[in-house]
Amino acid sequence: MDNGLRWHVRAFDRMSQEFRDFVITRIRHPVLIRGQSVAPHETSDNDIQWTRIVELELVPHPDQDRPEITEMDYDMRDGVLRINLRAATAGYTLRKWSVDCSPDHSLRGPEYRLWLKDHLALYGVKNAVLAPGYQLNK
Repeated sequence: MDNGLRWHVRAFDRMSQEFRDFVITRIRHPVLIRGQSVAPHETSDNDIQWTRIVELELVPHPDQDRPEITEMDYDMRDGVLRINLRAATAGYTLRKWSVDCSPDHSLRGPEYRLWLKDHLALYGVKNAVLAPGYQLNK
Protein backbone atom coordinates (compact mmCIF):
# COMPACT_ATOMS: atom_id res chain seq x y z
CA MET A 1 0.00 0.00 0.00
CA ASP A 2 1.09 3.56 -0.67
CA ASN A 3 0.55 6.02 2.17
CA GLY A 4 1.45 8.99 0.00
CA LEU A 5 5.06 9.17 1.19
CA ARG A 6 6.31 5.60 1.06
CA TRP A 7 5.29 2.08 0.15
CA HIS A 8 4.38 -0.53 2.74
CA VAL A 9 4.01 -4.27 2.48
CA ARG A 10 1.81 -6.20 4.89
CA ALA A 11 3.03 -9.54 6.17
CA PHE A 12 3.07 -11.85 9.14
CA ASP A 13 5.93 -11.01 11.49
CA ARG A 14 7.22 -14.13 13.17
CA MET A 15 9.07 -12.10 15.82
CA SER A 16 5.94 -10.36 17.13
CA GLN A 17 3.59 -13.15 16.03
CA GLU A 18 1.20 -10.73 14.33
CA PHE A 19 0.51 -9.15 10.97
CA ARG A 20 2.29 -5.82 10.48
CA ASP A 21 3.04 -3.16 7.91
CA PHE A 22 6.64 -2.91 6.78
CA VAL A 23 8.15 0.05 4.94
CA ILE A 24 9.76 -1.48 1.87
CA THR A 25 12.80 0.83 1.83
CA ARG A 26 13.62 -0.20 5.41
CA ILE A 27 13.98 -3.88 4.51
CA ARG A 28 17.75 -4.09 4.19
CA HIS A 29 18.70 -7.71 3.78
CA PRO A 30 15.72 -9.87 2.92
CA VAL A 31 16.37 -13.58 3.09
CA LEU A 32 14.34 -16.14 1.21
CA ILE A 33 13.67 -19.01 3.59
CA ARG A 34 13.47 -22.23 1.60
CA GLY A 35 12.01 -25.41 2.92
CA GLN A 36 9.91 -23.82 5.66
CA SER A 37 6.20 -24.10 5.31
CA VAL A 38 3.84 -21.28 6.11
CA ALA A 39 1.78 -22.03 9.21
CA PRO A 40 -2.00 -21.64 8.84
CA HIS A 41 -2.09 -18.65 11.22
CA GLU A 42 0.51 -16.88 9.01
CA THR A 43 -1.62 -16.82 5.86
CA SER A 44 -3.35 -13.65 4.70
CA ASP A 45 -6.76 -15.23 5.35
CA ASN A 46 -5.98 -14.89 9.07
CA ASP A 47 -5.07 -11.21 8.94
CA ILE A 48 -8.19 -9.77 10.56
CA GLN A 49 -7.19 -6.16 9.87
CA TRP A 50 -6.77 -6.97 6.18
CA THR A 51 -9.92 -9.04 5.73
CA ARG A 52 -12.14 -6.69 7.78
CA ILE A 53 -13.95 -4.05 5.74
CA VAL A 54 -14.95 -0.85 7.52
CA GLU A 55 -17.73 1.32 6.16
CA LEU A 56 -17.09 5.02 6.71
CA GLU A 57 -19.34 8.00 6.14
CA LEU A 58 -17.51 11.21 5.31
CA VAL A 59 -19.31 14.54 5.28
CA PRO A 60 -18.21 18.11 4.59
CA HIS A 61 -16.38 19.50 7.60
CA PRO A 62 -18.92 21.46 9.66
CA ASP A 63 -16.63 24.52 9.74
CA GLN A 64 -16.87 25.05 5.99
CA ASP A 65 -18.71 28.08 4.69
CA ARG A 66 -19.69 26.30 1.47
CA PRO A 67 -20.22 22.57 2.13
CA GLU A 68 -21.94 22.19 -1.23
CA ILE A 69 -18.57 22.66 -2.94
CA THR A 70 -17.13 19.68 -1.05
CA GLU A 71 -20.27 17.69 -1.84
CA MET A 72 -19.71 18.35 -5.55
CA ASP A 73 -15.95 17.68 -5.41
CA TYR A 74 -16.50 14.27 -3.82
CA ASP A 75 -19.70 13.41 -5.71
CA MET A 76 -21.57 13.00 -2.43
CA ARG A 77 -25.09 11.65 -2.29
CA ASP A 78 -27.34 13.41 0.21
CA GLY A 79 -24.28 15.16 1.66
CA VAL A 80 -22.43 11.92 2.48
CA LEU A 81 -19.55 10.06 0.87
CA ARG A 82 -19.71 6.38 1.83
CA ILE A 83 -16.50 4.45 1.41
CA ASN A 84 -15.46 0.90 2.23
CA LEU A 85 -11.85 0.35 3.24
CA ARG A 86 -9.83 -2.51 4.57
CA ALA A 87 -9.21 -1.87 8.26
CA ALA A 88 -5.47 -2.24 7.58
CA THR A 89 -5.56 0.75 5.21
CA ALA A 90 -8.10 3.02 6.94
CA GLY A 91 -5.71 5.11 9.03
CA TYR A 92 -3.42 5.70 6.07
CA THR A 93 -6.29 6.73 3.80
CA LEU A 94 -7.88 9.07 6.34
CA ARG A 95 -4.51 10.75 6.91
CA LYS A 96 -3.80 11.07 3.20
CA TRP A 97 -7.22 12.63 2.62
CA SER A 98 -6.85 14.90 5.72
CA VAL A 99 -10.15 13.71 7.20
CA ASP A 100 -10.92 15.17 10.63
CA CYS A 101 -11.66 12.06 12.71
CA SER A 102 -12.19 13.87 16.00
CA PRO A 103 -15.56 13.17 17.61
CA ASP A 104 -16.40 16.88 17.79
CA HIS A 105 -14.86 18.02 14.45
CA SER A 106 -12.33 20.06 16.41
CA LEU A 107 -9.48 20.13 13.90
CA ARG A 108 -9.09 23.48 12.17
CA GLY A 109 -7.53 24.37 8.87
CA PRO A 110 -8.35 24.48 5.18
CA GLU A 111 -6.92 20.97 4.66
CA TYR A 112 -9.81 19.48 6.67
CA ARG A 113 -12.58 19.50 4.10
CA LEU A 114 -14.01 16.20 5.31
CA TRP A 115 -15.16 14.94 8.70
CA LEU A 116 -15.74 11.32 9.74
CA LYS A 117 -19.39 11.38 10.74
CA ASP A 118 -19.08 8.52 13.26
CA HIS A 119 -15.65 8.13 14.84
CA LEU A 120 -16.83 4.84 16.40
CA ALA A 121 -16.68 3.31 12.92
CA LEU A 122 -12.92 3.03 13.57
CA TYR A 123 -13.40 0.91 16.69
CA GLY A 124 -10.95 -1.98 16.54
CA VAL A 125 -8.99 -0.54 13.61
CA LYS A 126 -5.40 -0.80 14.83
CA ASN A 127 -3.97 1.96 12.64
CA ALA A 128 -6.77 4.43 13.42
CA VAL A 129 -4.15 6.25 15.51
CA LEU A 130 -2.79 7.54 12.18
CA ALA A 131 -6.08 9.29 11.36
CA PRO A 132 -6.06 13.04 12.09
CA GLY A 133 -7.85 13.82 15.34
CA TYR A 134 -8.67 10.22 16.20
CA GLN A 135 -8.84 9.75 19.94
CA LEU A 136 -8.64 6.26 21.36
CA ASN A 137 -10.78 6.77 24.46
CA LYS A 138 -13.61 9.00 23.23
